[in-house]
Amino acid sequence: MVPSKLQRHLVTNHPSLSTKDKSYFERSLSSKIKQVKVFEKQVCVSEKAQVASYEIAELIAVNLKPHNLAEKIILPACRKIVKTMIGGSADIDICKIPLSNDTIHRRIKDMQEILGKILQNLLQIRILLYKSTKQQILQEMLN
Repeated sequence: MVPSKLQRHLVTNHPSLSTKDKSYFERSLSSKIKQVKVFEKQVCVSEKAQVASYEIAELIAVNLKPHNLAEKIILPACRKIVKTMIGGSADIDICKIPLSNDTIHRRIKDMQEILGKILQNLLQIRILLYKSTKQQILQEMLN
C-alpha cells in the first residue's frame, strides 16, 4: 500500500495507535513473533513422538485391543513411570505423544493400507516369477 493510504488507514481505523512511534510497532512485532515461536513449540509434535504413537498403535493392533486403551491406560502409565524414574520434565514430553482414540484408529488404518500395498506388490512379483519359471520349464521340456 502507498504510505499515505497507510497513514490515513491508521488514523481513521486505529486512532489510539496513530500517536505511537515506529519503535512501538517494532517491539509489538517482535513480541508477536516470540509468541508464535512459543506456541509452535508447545503445539508441534516431534518426530520421536510420532514414531512412538505409531509403535503404540501397532502394539494395540497386534494384540487386538480397543483403541482407547492408549489414551486411558498406556499414556497415564507411561507418565507415572517416567515421572518416577526420570523426573517432571520428561513427563511433559510424554504428554505430547498423540494417543487419542481417533489418532490410534487412523494410524492403524495407515499401517493397514501400507501393508496391503506391500502384499499386493509381493503377490505381483510372485506371479511374475511363477510365469517366468513356468515358461523356462516348458522350453526345457521342448528342447
